Amino acid sequence: CTHVFDWDGAGPHNVVQVMTGSLTGAEAAEQDEHDVQWLRCFRDEYYKECGIRLDLGEMRRQWHLTYCIYLVYLGMNIQTAVFVQTPKAEWDTITSLWDERAVGMWNVRCYTFMIDLALKYFHMRWVRGGKKRLHIHDTLLEWKAYWEKHGMT
Repeated sequence: CTHVFDWDGAGPHNVVQVMTGSLTGAEAAEQDEHDVQWLRCFRDEYYKECGIRLDLGEMRRQWHLTYCIYLVYLGMNIQTAVFVQTPKAEWDTITSLWDERAVGMWNVRCYTFMIDLALKYFHMRWVRGGKKRLHIHDTLLEWKAYWEKHGMT
């Protein structure tokens, strides 16, 4: 079974956190165009299956907050996974993610391609937003203000 299933995420998670693995694997343009539509589709199918209506606004908020955590996760893995398999000094001569030193190493390939997709997605959102704050930044500030208001910081 260990070669069939990805056990990395096994454990209790919220719905949006589980969906993040699928949604963030999409090309940046697809993610940008369809992220809320995918959340809506899941919400509607979930309701048809079990009768529980999830709030789309809350799902979107959790998607943004989960993406913030995802970015931290990717950043941490540069040092703990990418540079372990392809030392930092070698990156001075790597000009493409298709270089064998990147694409030929499992963790390097996974993390660098995930980082590439995330950066492209955020660049598209940043440009579309007038090169101001990112959409997830506003969600993070709103979340922070809520907890500060309730004395939780």
